Parts: sequence; C-alpha cells; structure tokens
Amino acid sequence: MLINDDLRFLFVHVQKTGGTSISRFLKEKVAGTRDYLRPHDPYLLAARDHGAGHRGYFKAAFVRNPFDRLVSWYASITSKARLLSEEEKLQNPDYNRVQQHVLAHAPTFGDFVTRCQDATDRSGWKPFLYNQIDYLLDGNGAEAMDFVGRFEHLQRDFRNLCSCLGLDGAELPHLNASTHRDYRDYYTPSTRRVVEERFAKDCLAFDYRF
Repeated sequence: MLINDDLRFLFVHVQKTGGTSISRFLKEKVAGTRDYLRPHDPYLLAARDHGAGHRGYFKAAFVRNPFDRLVSWYASITSKARLLSEEEKLQNPDYNRVQQHVLAHAPTFGDFVTRCQDATDRSGWKPFLYNQIDYLLDGNGAEAMDFVGRFEHLQRDFRNLCSCLGLDGAELPHLNASTHRDYRDYYTPSTRRVVEERFAKDCLAFDYRF
C-alpha cells in the first residue's frame, strides 16, 4: 500500500495487477509518495486503525480477471524457481512461505488451483484464496475505492488515474511481468469450475468471465 498525504491519495496494491509498476512510478515520480503498512495489505487494515485519518483521501486500486491472475501468479513463481538451485530456493529471501508452498505442492497448474488455496504468509494472509474485492473493503464491508482500474487496460486506466490525481499521464513500464500462454489454455473444465466458485465475488463485482 502507498500513501501521499500532500495529494491525499492512497493506493491499494493487489498482487499481479500491475501494482509493482504503478508503485514504482508513483514513488519515483510523485514527491511525498511513501510505503504505508505492508505492500499487499487490504484496505480494511488501514480503515480499521486509521479510517478517520483517511477521510477525503482518494483511494485507488487495480484488479484483474481472476482466471488470468492465477495463471500469471503460477507462471511467475515457477519461472523464477527454474533459475535457482534447490539450495538457493531455500536461502533466497524472495521465496517466502507462500512461494515455497507452491513449489512443494504444485508441480502442475491444476495442482496450484486445487492444492494451494490455503497457502499462508507469516501474517496468516491467504493470497490464493481471497477475492480481490476483499482487498478493497472498509470496516463496514463496503467497497471503499474511488477508482478501480483494470489490468486488461493498464496503460489507459493508469493515465485516467493520473488525470484524477492532477498528474501528467505517462507510459507505464510493466515491471515484474510473467510470460505465459493465453490463460484459457491452462484450464480444464474442473479447474475452471473451482475458480468460478472461489472467485465468484470478483466475477460478480467486476463482471469478469472465463
């Protein structure tokens, strides 16, 4: 999560939605932008402890088709793993508990969908289980964002976000991108049903389909 008190702006970084690129741009190009809480904390944590202090802040986030998002996540973890020896994987701090769980339990994408939903980080957060809408709710369970961009239209929506903040739009370099085939190629009828059920709230909230 990022915050800029001068602009009265808060950015919620949902994983695998272009947030690394957006965060880098804002921290490097917009004076006063700083890290706030942990990188991928849900807005609920900010609202619970500091809600009154954010009254009037412009709150933004990006989301992604959940079917595509899971493929990107799995491709990112496994492609990085191929570059490391087994010893390096254990010693590399980039491989946290969640990533280690995937490497140990999911030799295939189907295994990732069906066997890794309960993978947890040290805080107990389960990133492969929670819907993206869960990151954007306030303490009353209502969606709190003023702007929700789409990964599918990353450059366009980022320019729109810049316009909302009174900033000159810029082309956004896509950092931390994973390489994979069309996400539909990775699914079987059974894994598609799993994702449809698990991320039904996202599909409804953001009108995503397979």
